[in-house]
Amino acid sequence: MPERRIYAQLAGSTGVTGRLASSAASIKPMATAQAAARPCITYQRISTVPVVGSTGHESSMQARLQLDIWSDTYVAAKQIATAAREALRGFQSSGPPVIDMTHLDSEQDFDEPVEPGQDERIYRVSQDYLVDFVTT
Repeated sequence: MPERRIYAQLAGSTGVTGRLASSAASIKPMATAQAAARPCITYQRISTVPVVGSTGHESSMQARLQLDIWSDTYVAAKQIATAAREALRGFQSSGPPVIDMTHLDSEQDFDEPVEPGQDERIYRVSQDYLVDFVTT
């Protein structure tokens, strides 16, 4: 699972964990940020597709992983997003799984109410990464 490697890379980056509410404990799979201490990062795999080589066989896989950076301020969300981008830029790992390349595909900014109908806002930067990997 490339998610474990991505988590380890983010958790090992002081540029990322130094800005979070509870260090690496603030990086969670598929959690809701409304109930979590912020700032925090949630992550999930969006999709996985096989990469077919010239012989017609699957040579590797490509996963789309989404990070959501949540904060009570827009500035903090953007700072953590920048740190995450730096930590994952070109990330490779010998595995398992072997990660050949990680690159940012898209980034979007959002704000939404903490609770429906409230004026208090929570800020989110959503990043989609493409992760090329080989399972062993």
